[in-house]
Amino acid sequence: MRTTKEHNLLQTLTRVNRPYEDMRYGYVVDFANIDEEFAKTNKAYLDELKDELEADLGEEFTSYNKLFKSEDEIRQQILEIEQALEGFEVSNKERFAKQIRQCEKDQLYTLRKALEGARELHNVMTLKGQTHVKLSSLEPKILLAIIQDRLETLALSEALSKESISPELLNVALEEYIFHFTKIGERELYLTPLKEYIKTLREGLGACLDKEDVQYVKLCEEFQRILQKHNTQEMSQDAIDSLIVQTKALQERLNAYNASNELTCAKYNNDPKFLRIHKRTKEHLNKADSNHSALYENLIAIKEKVDNKVLNNLNLLENEPYFETEVRALSKEHLKAIFKQSPNTTDTTKHISHLIAQEYLNQYKQGALT
Repeated sequence: MRTTKEHNLLQTLTRVNRPYEDMRYGYVVDFANIDEEFAKTNKAYLDELKDELEADLGEEFTSYNKLFKSEDEIRQQILEIEQALEGFEVSNKERFAKQIRQCEKDQLYTLRKALEGARELHNVMTLKGQTHVKLSSLEPKILLAIIQDRLETLALSEALSKESISPELLNVALEEYIFHFTKIGERELYLTPLKEYIKTLREGLGACLDKEDVQYVKLCEEFQRILQKHNTQEMSQDAIDSLIVQTKALQERLNAYNASNELTCAKYNNDPKFLRIHKRTKEHLNKADSNHSALYENLIAIKEKVDNKVLNNLNLLENEPYFETEVRALSKEHLKAIFKQSPNTTDTTKHISHLIAQEYLNQYKQGALT
């Protein structure tokens, strides 16, 4: 074993790694004090890097300062990390996941901060050529993912616990829906089919052509109630089976609803605008006006007139008040024919003509009318 007398580490490595006699390459040999020399070289490099960054970045250097922690700062942070993780089985992912299900959000945020700190500190200590037994054995990436899953589950639980949640928010929440299961005996928990049913139902709700329809809102609320009945922290096989049955029944109702919408939409050349207009108009009809053929014939006539107007001059949509006036004039007689038995024909026709104009304007703003 040799020592690196009279040379620093880099000089020593350069000397032993150069060609020797008839050998093209030299060899790195083991030195008695190699660790000390490595630490010394590494510290010199970090000190030089710190000085350069501080000079170049000025006030912005503070964002990089965590790379240059003192020994006291490292010891203090290790103590804080150990205190935050005390009592948690961080070496067992399944046990850790089960333990954090009992934690409030504030404690989860504290754990997340500690694990993020552990990950950063491990990198800093590696740069310094140092190790710490507990930090080295931690798997922050995996543990942080478990905590994030739990936080997302809590967020969904909070969203579902509200008396009313918009279909859009419900759809977003379901994208992040996470199931945690309890195994009972040797019975296998069939997670994949349940996920597929939830995914299919979510996609069916998202594909609905009329999200303002009362029936659509009721389907969303029913789905919300189904999920509220189950504990989103843990579910047994029986709970999963019950959820599958209820979800399949709701899916059948949704399929029938979407099929009915598509059938009506096809009557208007597959124009979703007039599916919605058809349904809003129908909602204002009284029993005396329940002539569905008159409803369809007059709305088709309105569609043809407004479509032609827009196709001939798309710039009309840039002036919303003027466009609404044009739509009102084009649809007035047809709407009167639809609501001829209504006691408030004028107010009703104004309301429906406004809805027609808004449908075109919304489509234009979304870039679907060109």
